[in-house]
Amino acid sequence: MKYHLEFDRESDEKLYLQLYNIIKYEILNNKLKESEKLPSIRQTAMKFKVNLNTVIQAYDLLESENYITKVVGKGCFVSNKNNVITNEENKPILNNFYEGQIKCVDNINFAKGTLSPDYFPFDLYKRFANEIFDANNPGIFEYQNVQGLDSLRKVVADSVEKNDIFTDSEEIIITSGTQQSLNTIINFFHQKNRPNIVVANATYPNALNLFKKNCNIYTINQKKDGWDLEEFEALLKTVNISFIYEVFNFQNPTGITWSDEKKQKIVELAEKYNFYIVEDDSFADFYFGDDRPVPVKSFDKWNSEKVFYLKTFSKIIMPGIETAMLICPKKYLKQLILIKHSLGTTTTGFNQKILENFLKSEEFKIHSEKIRNILKEKQEYLLKKLIRIREIEVLFKPKGGFFLWVSLSHKIDLELFIELCKSSNLNMLNSSIFFSEQWEKNKFRLSFSSLTLEEIEAGVLILKAILEKSTINE
Repeated sequence: MKYHLEFDRESDEKLYLQLYNIIKYEILNNKLKESEKLPSIRQTAMKFKVNLNTVIQAYDLLESENYITKVVGKGCFVSNKNNVITNEENKPILNNFYEGQIKCVDNINFAKGTLSPDYFPFDLYKRFANEIFDANNPGIFEYQNVQGLDSLRKVVADSVEKNDIFTDSEEIIITSGTQQSLNTIINFFHQKNRPNIVVANATYPNALNLFKKNCNIYTINQKKDGWDLEEFEALLKTVNISFIYEVFNFQNPTGITWSDEKKQKIVELAEKYNFYIVEDDSFADFYFGDDRPVPVKSFDKWNSEKVFYLKTFSKIIMPGIETAMLICPKKYLKQLILIKHSLGTTTTGFNQKILENFLKSEEFKIHSEKIRNILKEKQEYLLKKLIRIREIEVLFKPKGGFFLWVSLSHKIDLELFIELCKSSNLNMLNSSIFFSEQWEKNKFRLSFSSLTLEEIEAGVLILKAILEKSTINE
């Protein structure tokens, strides 16, 4: 059989999860029929050019959710649809995944949340790789300390100190990405009971997908400077919350950055009501002004920490580096290291060493500033074009990040609008993917990070032409 989707090698999502989503998409959209046999593990590995373990992990996950059934000696088969654990709520998630994979030459992809490969510091990566080979240290390719290379953790500790995070290298765990960091944290809180957690009412979909499987989710409305904290504290008085998750700086999808006052207040509430904060600081490096916004972790109190701080380096460098960091409250460090080890995915020593060299280099600072200037120019250009379209309102004007959160006139049928955009080779993300329950049906996200100015202009012209069609009015 032939799969209709391919991997996005530029994504920071693990390959086995991409394969899992590809096959799940095929099953839910009836491209893979009930009782149909899947290609063997070896055939699938050859088709996608991945190792056997990647396919095994994907097939195991599909089997655990009853998408497929393994028959010893015969292979894997699509299960009876009635036995599938998840249901229609998966379709927005799968559509999000699908939109991110599209790579047609003439396609304008406002859905993609990564930088263009044109901006990857490939020459720097190649130089650092050659330096590692020249050092003649084959030990770098062995399985590494689960916590991460000592030398990298020391460099990371020095780098976060510039952001008013004062930590010891022994309190840092190096992971293979945001997904692994979140999985480690979820497993920590899920050891006894299913935890109660709180997220923004519009949040990062990959995190939301993980939480749906493992947590009881509550949501809080957002204002332009962060959550509605009165609404949040009212919830805290009635529900025992284990942790909250948020991207406090240039949030995905809204672009909102919390005020310093609210950042400090959320730490005070964590101390008062005894919950923890999971801070995803993956977009803070993409600030457009003079100063990087401060992380919530900088308000955390020494020896009574309430913040789990995580950050990926895949966005500022390149997805293929597959390296992230996690700083946790000191008293939980040993437990989290054991959980990371139990997840069975090690972080390669080679990429850890390359990241260490990046963080120590002056060229990395130059690269980061260059990327910020490019993104600022793109955002300003997109805003200038969108402001001329009366049916569209940009809800927030972020001072950094990759995204604009857009509201469409209530007179417009959003579902039809998005379908017409797709048929014109223009892709964006519907708001449904970002919400846990009820979603705001007239909103969508535009990402400008991977597009050229010419593509942005062409995309906006398509948007405008479609909105001018009377046929999409409700």
